Amino acid sequence: MEKIVVLSSEWMSAVIRSLHYVPPKGICVKLADVSIENYREVALEMERKGEADVFVAAANTTDVCQYVKSPVVNIEVSGFDLLHAVQRAMAGKSEGEPVAVVTYKQEIKGFKEIKGVLKGMTEEHTYFDIEDLVAKLIRLKEKGITRVVGTSIVLEKAESLGMRGFVLYEVNSFRNALDRAVEILIARDKEKKKAKSWETIFNNTYGGIIVADHNGKITKVNPFAKRILKFSEEQLLHRDIDQIFVGMDVRGCIENDSCIVDHIYTVGGAKFLTNAESFEFDEQKKGAVISFQDVGSVQKSEIAIRKNLHEKGFVARATFDDILCTSEKMRMVKKNAQRYAKKNSTILLLGKSGVGKEIFAQAIHNFSSRANAPFVAINCAALSSQLLQSELFGYAEYSFTGAKRGGKQGLFEMANGGTIFLDEIGEIDKNTQAQLLRVIETGEVMRVGGEKILPVDARIIAATNRDLWAMVESGEFREDLYYRLCVLEVKIPSLSQRREDIPLIAMTFLNLYCADLPGRVKEEIATSRILAENEWKGNIRELRNIIERFAAVCEAGDDYCGVLAMLMGNEASDGLKPEDDEVEKTLRECGGNRTLAAEKLGISRTTLWRRLNAR
Repeated sequence: MEKIVVLSSEWMSAVIRSLHYVPPKGICVKLADVSIENYREVALEMERKGEADVFVAAANTTDVCQYVKSPVVNIEVSGFDLLHAVQRAMAGKSEGEPVAVVTYKQEIKGFKEIKGVLKGMTEEHTYFDIEDLVAKLIRLKEKGITRVVGTSIVLEKAESLGMRGFVLYEVNSFRNALDRAVEILIARDKEKKKAKSWETIFNNTYGGIIVADHNGKITKVNPFAKRILKFSEEQLLHRDIDQIFVGMDVRGCIENDSCIVDHIYTVGGAKFLTNAESFEFDEQKKGAVISFQDVGSVQKSEIAIRKNLHEKGFVARATFDDILCTSEKMRMVKKNAQRYAKKNSTILLLGKSGVGKEIFAQAIHNFSSRANAPFVAINCAALSSQLLQSELFGYAEYSFTGAKRGGKQGLFEMANGGTIFLDEIGEIDKNTQAQLLRVIETGEVMRVGGEKILPVDARIIAATNRDLWAMVESGEFREDLYYRLCVLEVKIPSLSQRREDIPLIAMTFLNLYCADLPGRVKEEIATSRILAENEWKGNIRELRNIIERFAAVCEAGDDYCGVLAMLMGNEASDGLKPEDDEVEKTLRECGGNRTLAAEKLGISRTTLWRRLNAR
């Protein structure tokens, strides 16, 4: 409960009670009837006990504001109040007798104007303490002035001398003073809540925060700072910040209104990533706020970021179990790839288009110690040189037209701790080759248009269907980059070089796309000469494409091998004997409706479509 205390006299308290003033919820008004001699002591004692949050006092008691910390609201007197009081005092007085207005220390605003209107019927006197007040009242009485206008203390002393006192205040003066006191408490409550919110943020921020004044002296620390620095608050407060973070130029930061960004300082053997920035306490004072985290926490955060990237799709889904083979040649390739996966060296995957280079890259990643980290893949042939560089290395804010505000992370940064797969590596230009070589050799990356060098730890797996050595000899590819990429080499054979694997792979795709086909039928198709003898220039990708098309076209009761042969363009093996005249006649009778024509012919719509296309 917030408390308003009115330092009043008995008379003033009676007037305030007559107001029936009702403050807002959470605020109460207390009347303290005390003599003027005791105002200061009473106010200090009430404040010490927490019995007052704001004081309301008459003009002659506002001196208490010099001694108390709480706000003091003066009951203000307007010229209108003074005029009314003087008019009351003048009623029934002897002719020629002036009315004395007695105030504390200074005249009331507006008195000169009233004095001018009343033309000598009033005079003003000020006093500085009780003794001075009594002395002045005695002199006034000796002059024949018996009517006095003033505050309650003036009235009290005047009446004790046989004089008549007239109160200076109007009722609204008290109401206005109480309203102002309420406004102060409401505003202060808002400030308290705001300060509490900032204090909560300050104390609960995950990271150390230290506030230093313009001299670099520590003025405030949050709990996290004490915990990670392993210092008590007493050990930190009022010390120079550069005694904690040795070499930190906080004074220079404050004087130049500059920042310290991502500097690493060692405190007690632990390393901290630290930032500092100047700010203004008010117009006269400046300081700096220093935020820091131990490097271990930063590394944990990076792991969390990588996990988030993993959840966003930067993940390898294939494993070595997905690489199907029975041929000895392919088994050896797979075995070598598994052996290489345990190393951290760069791997170059060589093979024709469609042999499964990305499947191998994902399997290697998942078989490595980096399996729980991001797997980031990019097709280098799909992007222009400039765009490829910005994707691989990221870019700084406003580094080129259209660049994002705040810049953008590159794929090497996103792959930090994991694997980056560079497909079609033979398509990158010489400039990008040079930058890629630098990243491999230094383990560092600089964003396009940036100035900071960022350390990265990404295992590189590159792939190409071109002869990279021939490109080196022709000057298309850097020799030094070739040797950095081709540390471990995996040559993946074409499907035509391992035909014994075709039935196994074909059966896998048939199970995937033609689950409803009887097992004997799938076996017949998978082991057919049509598949075994095909050239398979598109390798596994082509085989998958054929099986998927076959699943979309064939229907129950079809000549399955015939459908497969037709889809592969092998009409000689079709085995179909289309009866052109009968088909065309029925189609004409059905008005070109193929579904109806197929029903009349007793064949499926697919078979009809195949016969029409086989002519």
